[in-house]
Amino acid sequence: MDYLKRGLRRTFASIKDHKILFGIVFLLQLLFLVSFLSVAIYYQVKLLEDASGIIEPLEKANYNAEMIQEGAPFTEDYLRVFNSYNSMVQNLKEFVIALLLLFFFVNGAIWMLSHWLLEEKIHWKQKPKKAFQFLLKMAASAAALLVPFLIPSYYLLSRFIRISGSFSKVVLAIEILLGAGAVLYYLFIVSLAAADIASWKRFARRWLDLSFRKIAKTAPALLLVALAFFLSSLLLYAAINYGRSFLLLAAAGIAEISVLVLTRIFFIACLQEIGHETDNH
Repeated sequence: MDYLKRGLRRTFASIKDHKILFGIVFLLQLLFLVSFLSVAIYYQVKLLEDASGIIEPLEKANYNAEMIQEGAPFTEDYLRVFNSYNSMVQNLKEFVIALLLLFFFVNGAIWMLSHWLLEEKIHWKQKPKKAFQFLLKMAASAAALLVPFLIPSYYLLSRFIRISGSFSKVVLAIEILLGAGAVLYYLFIVSLAAADIASWKRFARRWLDLSFRKIAKTAPALLLVALAFFLSSLLLYAAINYGRSFLLLAAAGIAEISVLVLTRIFFIACLQEIGHETDNH
C-alpha cells in the first residue's frame, strides 16, 4: 500500500507547488457542476412542457370506436401533439449535445489540468499540443467503450421489451446494462488517469495494465475515492435536508467540490505510482 501513501503525499505537494493551478481546477469543477445542474433543470422543464403537450390532448381524445368509424376525429388537437413531439425530440437532442460538450471540454479540462498539477515543473509552451493529444485520447477511449456497448444495449432492451411479457425481465435487462455501464465507467476513468502519456502505444498498454493486470492495486485507490465522495455527499445531503443555515450549506458544497478535486488528483497520482512500479520491474 506504499503507492497509496506516495500518491497522497504527491497530491498535497502538488497543491502546495501549484496553488494557482489548483484554484483554477477548483473553479472549473464548480463551473462544471453549476452548468450541469442548470442544463439539466432547464431541459427537464422543457421536456415536461413537451410531454404535457402530448399527454393532455390524448387524455381528452375520443376513444369510442363507433364514433371514430362514424367520422368523429380521434382528437381535434393533432397539431399540438405533432408540434410537441417534434419539440421533445429537438430538446432531447440539444440536451444530450449540451451534456456531451460539458463533459468533453469542461470535465476533460479538469482531468487534464489535474495531470499538470502533478508535474514538478510545468512547461507551458508544450501544453497546447499535449492538451490536444489528451482530449483526443479521451474521445478515442469514450468511442472505444461506448460503441460496443450501445449496439448490444439497444438490441437487449428492444428484444426484452418486444418479446417479454414480464416487467421483471425488463428490469433485469436494465440492471444488467447498469452493471455493464459501471464497468465501462471504471475503464473510462482509468483511461483518463493514463491519457497524459504521449505515446498511443504506451497509453493503450498502461490503460489495459491498470484496468486488468494491476486491478488489485487500482481498485483500492478507486474505493478510497468512492468512500470519500460518499461521505462528502452524506454531509451535503444532511445540509440540504436538515440544515437551516446558508453558511452550512455553502460549506458542505465547498467540501463536496474539494473532495471531487482532491480525490481526482489522488487517483491519478496513485495510478502513476503503480505505473512507475511496473516500469521499474
